[in-house]
Amino acid sequence: MKIIKLTDFKGEDPILRKGDLVRLLEDYNPEEIELIEQCAGYCGFVTEVKQRYGEDSEAPGQAINFTIAFPFEDGWVEISDIPIFAIRRILNKDLKIQEEAYGNE
Repeated sequence: MKIIKLTDFKGEDPILRKGDLVRLLEDYNPEEIELIEQCAGYCGFVTEVKQRYGEDSEAPGQAINFTIAFPFEDGWVEISDIPIFAIRRILNKDLKIQEEAYGNE
């Protein structure tokens, strides 16, 4: 009997949600905030979606603004009010944590 992986057939949900893994772009830091500078280029988890596009937009339901939690040695640090254009969502079909997928060292 062969097991069928649903991700092979279903695909990925295009809507960004709480719990999704994202990478903060290295060139995003509009106010030169030190914490954002430290997290730039690294991955974290979406912990809160604060705003979504409306149903009559080009991207209905997509997150516009959210909070990301980044892991540090002494705990998690959250950064609020991150816009959608400042991140890239990390998709991993095999659902395994891979160093090359996340880029964190």
